[in-house]
Amino acid sequence: LYPDELHRQWLGYSDTTVELWIGEEDYLIRKYQADERNPYPSMSELSPPAGSESRHVATEVAEFYDYNEPVDIEPPL
Repeated sequence: LYPDELHRQWLGYSDTTVELWIGEEDYLIRKYQADERNPYPSMSELSPPAGSESRHVATEVAEFYDYNEPVDIEPPL
């Protein structure tokens, strides 16, 4: 299998829930939250204890605001 095929196969076992908060008047996304509970691609590489299930568990949150406002970005030093 090619790497992208392996990734798609792995995603078939993933358990991800995504919530979006959308503005009532402007329909712009205000908040994004993803709760993930995904298996590791290769259990044999991890050597988990008997009876356990190794998973990657994460919550990702992003808030969006000040749409169309100017942004000042300073270059790195």
